[in-house]
Amino acid sequence: PNFTGEEEGEEESGLLDDTALRRFLLANGRDVNAAASAVRATCLWRCEWKVDSLPEESDNLALKAVDDVSAEALRVLNEVVFVRHRKDLAGNPLFIVRLGAISRVETAVRALGDRALVRYAVRCFELAARSTRKAANQAEAEGKLGAPVPPAGRVCVLVDLSGVALSGWILGASAIRILHEALELGGRHFPSMLQRVLVVNAPAQFLAQAWSLISYALGEEFQRSVLALSATAALRDHVARTALPRALGGQCTCQGTRCLLDQGLSADARALGDTTDSRSVGLQRLSLALKTVDTALGP
Repeated sequence: PNFTGEEEGEEESGLLDDTALRRFLLANGRDVNAAASAVRATCLWRCEWKVDSLPEESDNLALKAVDDVSAEALRVLNEVVFVRHRKDLAGNPLFIVRLGAISRVETAVRALGDRALVRYAVRCFELAARSTRKAANQAEAEGKLGAPVPPAGRVCVLVDLSGVALSGWILGASAIRILHEALELGGRHFPSMLQRVLVVNAPAQFLAQAWSLISYALGEEFQRSVLALSATAALRDHVARTALPRALGGQCTCQGTRCLLDQGLSADARALGDTTDSRSVGLQRLSLALKTVDTALGP
């Protein structure tokens, strides 16, 4: 079941759907009290960071004048670097990360500042979380039940490193610090959401140098999820060719940026019901919701 607000007119909290609660329970060893505390902390954090409006805020900033270099950097980040692209073979929402696309706007991306880039990473986490909610609900409606997290309740991330420039900034202390802070926030407020990270087109230099520099910032869960593929053809063991862009050996007819079939992601996510004032989530109601989900998971 989904748990809705008790007050008249209160919208459903995005944090209280089954899939999210299961992930918080798993991340806290199925300790209901610990999970409830973690969700409450996340509610307060979401209010402070205004997470509900981050995707739309970023899209609006990217619509500024074409000659605005910051807007151009955001357009590349939003439309090319991190995009939704159908789903993997297990039904999990698939997101493609094209780090090589940053090279042509690297100076402008750096100028955005560390804080803005961390917020951009949180935007990506939020879009991923919204997509799993819709996909998991659809899977369960089709009778594809699963525990502890339902099918499509996590995301698959495909990292394409073709054209990546291993500049001093990407391998520098600032970028590593941004990555570390972003993944720490992701692990704390979007727990157990990652199913698999597929890495393709990794230059030998990246494998030899970059991985040793950034792996410590990834965390154990992220590192366990990473699978480096020697060839794009190996992607077919994880993603159908029809769901892959042609640049990665697929058959999708999109232009290689945001898939045309996923253009409505932001609108669909808003239709699901964003959180209102997350601080209004009562601890008693939250604990009851967590206990109900924990019971449904079984021993």
